[in-house]
Amino acid sequence: MIFRGGTLLLAAWMLVANGRAEDGANAGTANEADRYTGWSVADRECLFRGVGELDWVARGSLTERRGTWIFVYSHGRTHAHRPPQVMRIRFSSDEGRTWSDADRFSDGSVVDGAPFEANDPTNEMSEGIILTCPNNDLLVHGRENNNRQYYGTWQFRSRDGGRSWQNEGRILGRLGIRTSLGHTVVGKTIYLPLMLYDHEPPTLGSSSTLELYKSEDNGKTWLHVSRIAGPADPVNETGIEHLDATTLITVHRTKNERNTLLRRSDDMGKTWGALVDLGKEVGAVQQPRLRRFPDEPGRLYLFGRDRIEEHIQRNCLWFSDDDGKSWTRVPLDERMFSDTGYGDALKRRDGSLYFMGYRGTDDEAEMWRYLLRPQIDEIPAPK
Repeated sequence: MIFRGGTLLLAAWMLVANGRAEDGANAGTANEADRYTGWSVADRECLFRGVGELDWVARGSLTERRGTWIFVYSHGRTHAHRPPQVMRIRFSSDEGRTWSDADRFSDGSVVDGAPFEANDPTNEMSEGIILTCPNNDLLVHGRENNNRQYYGTWQFRSRDGGRSWQNEGRILGRLGIRTSLGHTVVGKTIYLPLMLYDHEPPTLGSSSTLELYKSEDNGKTWLHVSRIAGPADPVNETGIEHLDATTLITVHRTKNERNTLLRRSDDMGKTWGALVDLGKEVGAVQQPRLRRFPDEPGRLYLFGRDRIEEHIQRNCLWFSDDDGKSWTRVPLDERMFSDTGYGDALKRRDGSLYFMGYRGTDDEAEMWRYLLRPQIDEIPAPK
């Protein structure tokens, strides 16, 4: 905040729609995102799409390593569990202004080990996340499943910035494990929520618990910390972030897809407070992704699918300046879509916010980029 001549200059935002129409999407509130005090969507752009039968491009995860942005996403035939579906990887050396071709490094060379494929060719590999370890190794996690059963979450490692990848096997060696986009790195420790199922192999819809694991050796081993939620708790996909050196916060999609819940730990995940319903300020978020950025240490971001009802949804972000007690909603799409969300964001050096998420239908979807810029508004200075 800057004071000038009795006026406080506050970095605020205004939303300006600049999107394109998308075929096959459901009609919705066309102009709700056109004016929103607090943010400015400066630009939307379709970055890439599939070809032929493999025209569903979706569900991405972003990380940054030594100035290079890296994006992992799903590419297949459809949203439903119908192989083939693989996870692909792209690189950007200019903060997302341009991206490499799929499974190509920034210099155009082929990425060894990509695409990331299921161990069984009759299954799919999906729901990928990518993270940068404290030692600058890269990890990719991907879930193997078909339309009946889960077959574990696999871990892939790169020690050379993403040029080559090694398959390190299933996390914990189990079939009944599923990750979300949620993860956070605190110092030299990686924190990772995992859904553990009650039998091997688990069928889709099986009972599960949500457990917190951590790694203090860059993902070589995973140690159990605590149970975040039991089988009777109504939680599903989970985001996690640290607020400070002792506090973790989680945000959860509910199993009935009607609410979003928050849980807080003040001892780095050893114990957890009560589940808190975030109410109408947030609504129903699917695949919540929590993030904090170094230039805004007091602000917590939540990215995800804003689910109004089945097949009426949009990409959205929420932000909180009071550690998740209250939230401001910012729709990113100019209208509703039948399949969308499951995205991620990074910040450019100029302070603009860069979000990547998909939009379309269950059978055909494209990956879009959203660029949000700051706006300076004048408000009276406090007396």
